[in-house]
Amino acid sequence: EPVDNPDMQVGSIGRIYAHNWNAANIKILEDNPLPGTDLAAESQLERLIRQMKDKPYDTQHILTSYDFTKKYQPQVSHTTNILNGNGALSPCHGIHVQFTIVPGKEGDELHVLTSHRSQDCPVGKPYNVAMYALLTHMVAKLLPNTKAVSLTWVGANAHVYENQIPFIEEQTKRTPFKAPTIAFADEVKTYTSLKDFRMQDIRLVNYQYH
Repeated sequence: EPVDNPDMQVGSIGRIYAHNWNAANIKILEDNPLPGTDLAAESQLERLIRQMKDKPYDTQHILTSYDFTKKYQPQVSHTTNILNGNGALSPCHGIHVQFTIVPGKEGDELHVLTSHRSQDCPVGKPYNVAMYALLTHMVAKLLPNTKAVSLTWVGANAHVYENQIPFIEEQTKRTPFKAPTIAFADEVKTYTSLKDFRMQDIRLVNYQYH
C-alpha cells in the first residue's frame, strides 16, 4: 500500500545512499546536541566539503552510507523495512569513503579510497567505480587549486550471479579498450556546491565500447 512519504513507496530501496549522505543521520548527537551545532541543517556532504576547505590536510575527511540508527532488519521483509524507515538492504557501496589531500608540485592532489560491503562484479562494480571517480572529480572542483588524482576501490563479498556467467565468458574474450577520462565542459567554471553541477557540465572523453 502507498505510504505518506513518497520516498518510501514500495519499490524504493528506502533510506540508504542519497538519504544518508544528505541528511544528518547521527542519532546520538540529535538526541544530545552539541552547543552551537545544527545537525538537522547540515548534510554529511556539506560538512565534508566545508572541512576539506578549512583543513585540507586533515586525515579525517570521511563519508559513509551506513547509518546504524536505520539498519536493515533481516528478520522482516524488504517492504517492511522500507515502511519502517529503513533501507531495503544494508548499503552495498560507500561504507567507508575517505578523502585525502596531499601537496603536489602543481597544487593539491585529491586521493579517494572507497570500500564496498558487497559487490556484483559484472554490473555493479563498473558503475560504482565510474560513480566514485566522478565524485572525486566533482569534489576536487570545489576545492581551491586541487586536482583529482586517484581512486582506490576495495570490495568485499565480490560475487558473480549464475545468470551472468555467459556474459562474463563473452566479455573475457574481448580486447579491452583504453579507459576513458572525465572532463568538464567549462574547465574554468567555478562551483561552490555539489548542487551546482549539471549533467551537461560533465564529459566522458574517449569512451569506447564493444
